[in-house]
Amino acid sequence: MPPDALETLRHIAASVVTLPPDPALPAPVASHPDMLLFSIGDALVVHRSYYAAAQAEIDRILAYSGLRLVLTDCPRGAVYPLDVGLNALLCGKYLFGRTDVLAPEILALAAENGITPVHIRQGYAGCSGLVIGDAIATADPSLTRAASAHGIPVLPAPNEEITLPGYDHGFFGGCGGVWRNMVFLCGTLSPNPEFFSSPHLREKAIYFLSASPLFDCGGIKIFPVQSGISYF
Repeated sequence: MPPDALETLRHIAASVVTLPPDPALPAPVASHPDMLLFSIGDALVVHRSYYAAAQAEIDRILAYSGLRLVLTDCPRGAVYPLDVGLNALLCGKYLFGRTDVLAPEILALAAENGITPVHIRQGYAGCSGLVIGDAIATADPSLTRAASAHGIPVLPAPNEEITLPGYDHGFFGGCGGVWRNMVFLCGTLSPNPEFFSSPHLREKAIYFLSASPLFDCGGIKIFPVQSGISYF
């Protein structure tokens, strides 16, 4: 995340935890939250090898949020699809992703929570879509088709350049995060009537964290802080 965006976020959030890189992943996305952890129900799923490298940061998230840690030993590597074992998108009672390579612990937790896995060709489902209320904002055709087939409204994500150093472009889902009626975007979105006129955004406050173009930082994962926890 660009320094100015990170600084803006620090003035909004109670506490910001940045994640160290996972040496098993490609360098441009090695610190991306949507590649490193996945929360579902009361659990936070993390690869065992990464937890060994980032225990302080993960434990801090667990202490703030009250989530329990679930470790996975699913196959992991820098070459697709070994890099997407934790990359999924949860919207309501549906879990979208490459179900053939998702960590088995995620699929088991989905079953425990009454959530239906939906297989799509897009392995980077968590990067591709941003869940806003009961809708998904995405430009990915595979995720669009699957969401629509399951009755989930789709907001056409703005079709503009998204910066991700090391790659030609990034994904819209990797640019933001949502908490209640607030949408946070890493960068600034140019005027887009089709996007902003959506009824799913009318009652949302959109925070642009910097004046730069949209930047894929791996998503902004937002967790409620337990009462009684000191974070200053």
